[in-house]
Amino acid sequence: MGKIKKQILCEVSGTVGNVVLKKRGKVWYLACRPKKYRTPYDKRSIHNRKQFKGISQLGRAINRIAPIKQIWQSEFPDCYSPYHEILKSNFKQFNFTDLSGTPLLTPHTGFTLSDVSLQIIEDKLIVKSAPLDLNSFVAPFEGKFITTASVLIIKSLENPDYVFEFHSRLGAKSLLEIGSPLLLTTRLNCGASIINQKWYVHKSWSVLIILDEKDNPVSYSELISWQSSIPEVNQKKSN
Repeated sequence: MGKIKKQILCEVSGTVGNVVLKKRGKVWYLACRPKKYRTPYDKRSIHNRKQFKGISQLGRAINRIAPIKQIWQSEFPDCYSPYHEILKSNFKQFNFTDLSGTPLLTPHTGFTLSDVSLQIIEDKLIVKSAPLDLNSFVAPFEGKFITTASVLIIKSLENPDYVFEFHSRLGAKSLLEIGSPLLLTTRLNCGASIINQKWYVHKSWSVLIILDEKDNPVSYSELISWQSSIPEVNQKKSN
């Protein structure tokens, strides 16, 4: 049944008889409702359904990080929602079947990091980097803060081939000190499970985000990728 959102002959969603009303961005469309629909079961259709389900989970994890959501909203101010742009941008970037590919946490590649490394030790994700080259930035960064935004794949040791979850984390923000190396820590809040050897971090993707005094994102870094080679309680690997 069609639902009137504001007033008659204004915004309507759903179906009225055999007419479907839908909105994409700021544009409303009318379409004929199909008489029948049969779910296809060919290999490509099955793959696409699984891919959409997986990318939806990944998209929700990215969208849950407030500064990243603001970044996508700022880049696409006219979009229906940041989540839909995240979903669309990542559909061909990441393969849900074998967890391969590199997802897009941000719309573009951010500023370059030097001598960057990432370690995951029990329930902490630690990023180290050489001082930022602030001469390459237009905006001044005195009084700004910096934090780490991450999306992780947590897998089960009991069934590593099939059971996994996407987790999103935002690290503690630190005052951006000009000329000083970066040392940023994020608590994963899943340390007990990892210590009990039931779960481990399989992959993670992180970006550094510079925030103003009101926690609005000012700039962001390139992507930092990490992957576990052996499922252990203490995992260390440089980017």
